[in-house]
Parts: sequence; C-alpha cells; structure tokens
Amino acid sequence: MEFKSSLEKTASFSSSDDDDEGLEISKLGISQEIVTCLANKGITKLFPIQKATLAFGIPIMDKIIKFNPRHEVGRNPLALVLVPTRELAQQVEKEFHEATTSLETLVVYGGTPISKQIHTLKRGVDVVVGTPDEADQMLSEGFHDEVEIILLKLPEKRQSMMFSSTMPSWMRELTQNYLINPLTVDLVGGSDLKLADGITLYSYQADCRNKASIVGPLITEHTKGGKCIVFTQTKSAANRLAYALKRKYQCGRFHAGISQSQRDRTLAGFRDGRFNILVATDVAARGLGVPDVDLVIHCELQPIDIFVHRSGQTGRAGKKGSAILIHTGDQLSAVKLFEQKVGSKFQELPRIAVSAQGSLGDIGGCRGGYGSSSPSQSSDLGGHGLGGSGGIGGSSSPSCSSN
Repeated sequence: MEFKSSLEKTASFSSSDDDDEGLEISKLGISQEIVTCLANKGITKLFPIQKATLAFGIPIMDKIIKFNPRHEVGRNPLALVLVPTRELAQQVEKEFHEATTSLETLVVYGGTPISKQIHTLKRGVDVVVGTPDEADQMLSEGFHDEVEIILLKLPEKRQSMMFSSTMPSWMRELTQNYLINPLTVDLVGGSDLKLADGITLYSYQADCRNKASIVGPLITEHTKGGKCIVFTQTKSAANRLAYALKRKYQCGRFHAGISQSQRDRTLAGFRDGRFNILVATDVAARGLGVPDVDLVIHCELQPIDIFVHRSGQTGRAGKKGSAILIHTGDQLSAVKLFEQKVGSKFQELPRIAVSAQGSLGDIGGCRGGYGSSSPSQSSDLGGHGLGGSGGIGGSSSPSCSSN
C-alpha cells in the first residue's frame, strides 16, 4: 500500500469561508468520511500557507480507509508517524483522530503509563504517532540514533516520507541512508530557512549579565499584554529566568525536565491565558499548537535552523508576530549572517537602562557562545550566571508556577 497525495503540493488548512483561494476538500477525490469529519470542524479548504498535519495526514488516512474493507482490519499499524516532541505527537494524533471515525489511532511517548499504550497496541491500531526520544537541545543534536533504531525494525518493504521546515545535516544523512531515489518537494524557493511573512525581526545588544534584566521590559513593550515565549538554551536557564521574571510577571516554565502531567497543565494554562509568558527550551520550538503568540524572544544565538523553528511559534496562520534576538557585541557578524540566511533585516532596538542593583545575571549564551569570537562557551548558568556569584537563587533549582 503506497500513499500518494491527492494534493499537488504541501498545504495547510483554513476554516474561513471568505477565502477565494484554496483547494476544496470535497473535490480532492478522497473518502467521504474524511470530508464529513473535517467539514464538521469547519475545515472545507486547504491552503498553502504553512505546513500542517493534514498535508500528509489526509492521503495516509484516505489510503487506510480504502485498504481496510478489502483486507480486513489488521492488528499491526499501517502507518507510523515520528515527531520530535511529545506535544507535537499529541497534536498530530488529535488531527488524525478527529478527521476520521473508523480509524484507530494511538499516541506513544515517555512520561506516561506504558501499560495503557501496550494494551491499545495489542488490541490493534491503524496509525501510531510518537516521539522516539526527547531532549532540550534536540534541534541542534537531533535524534539520529533513535530514529535509525526504529527504522531498522520496520518492514523492509515500506514507503518513507520526511516533512520539515528545515533540513539539518543529520536529517539529510537519514534521507541518504533510508530513502531510495526520493522525490524532493521544496516549498520555500530553494531556501529551507524561510520565516513566515508576518514575522518582524528585532535585535537587541546586551551585556551578558544584563540579559535577564531586559527580558521583562522587552515583553512589556512588544506584547502589550499578549502571549510571549522566551527561549533559553538549557533547563537550568529556563528555571532561573522564570524565577526572576515571577517577581513582576505571571509565567510558566516548560522543558524536558518537567513531568509530562505538569507540562500538560502548563501548556493548558498558557493556551487559556491564565498566564501569558512561557519560558522554555527547544521542546517548545515545535508542535505547541498555540496560534496567538505575539512575541518570541531568543535569549542567545543558536544555529540558524533552530532560530527558524523557535521564531515560527509566532506569526502563525497568517497572523502578525515579532521575534527578538538578544546578542552580545562580539556576535554582530553572526547577526548579519542570520539576516542573509533568512532574507530579512533585524531592526536594532534601543538600549534599556539597567542599574547594577537591578541586574539579574547571565542567562546563557555568553563567554563565547554561538557566533561570538571567544573560544570558550557557556552552556549553563553556573559560575557567573543566575544563581552563581552575584546572581539569584543560589545553587538550588528555583520553583516557578507552571499553573
């Protein structure tokens, strides 16, 4: 059974009836079951605005629905979808589940009781969605080994597809090793580092020890009360920055070191508006499914593909958004390189006055971080960072309401 898309290019959906463009789902020649389920959700057209689950999900669901009556429902899944984070796995499985009535789906990831997942698998499912592993810096490190282990256990005769808004080196290696004469569909004009058109880029030059102190004022100025995600490099940085921000702001923290049940509560609180600031690592860079984020703040320079994924949490579904990159003086050349890669200019923001007493410390990305000229690199907040000498919180892990 081979899945060939009914769509000529990857597309996403919109529920607006006022749009004149877009592919009408009822005219795609797919199962009426899918058409009806999507229509009940208010989704009648597909739009090439951004990649979405339905772009690859519809062809997969359509083929399985047509396959099952002829071959009976089997015990083994006919489709396996691997994604990098638990939250994205939840989102993808939800889209599959709500788009059909006859298919059995299952989401599999760590941090939850495994017995229920095993029981459901034994009973038989059509589609399994899961994440092979998870780490706060997975966007730079990838999870090549875990994916490779899974691929080696799959049937030799199968169809494999990869979808990504960026294509890091480890993913290119996977395509070379496991795809045979693959067809490449490029929707960003030869560049895999394109940002959504509605995202405005800003840069802010800060001293290492003043970074945490200027995050709050930047949020106040650029969100006007809306939602903001602040990205840090490590779990420790997220904990300490969230602790510092809670002096004046309602915030939540989100990273791989937090239990899954707490992460679910935190994400629900962020979506519902119980708090509007989320301090997170890269586990929040994909699949949060929060459409109304007004601002993304990068507390340090990271490789360009990570910057693109993080920034993509704002300006979604045609909305406007802003991304602020905080950098040090010796990282100016790297900022210029970012401008060339993404094809957009950064607007440099005016400096914010921070008194010595008001300084909250270093939140990472200094002492020779990515894009700087110093050979050393600080990846955490010890030593001269928050909680170090002159910082706050000591060496203990501070608490922050995750709501």
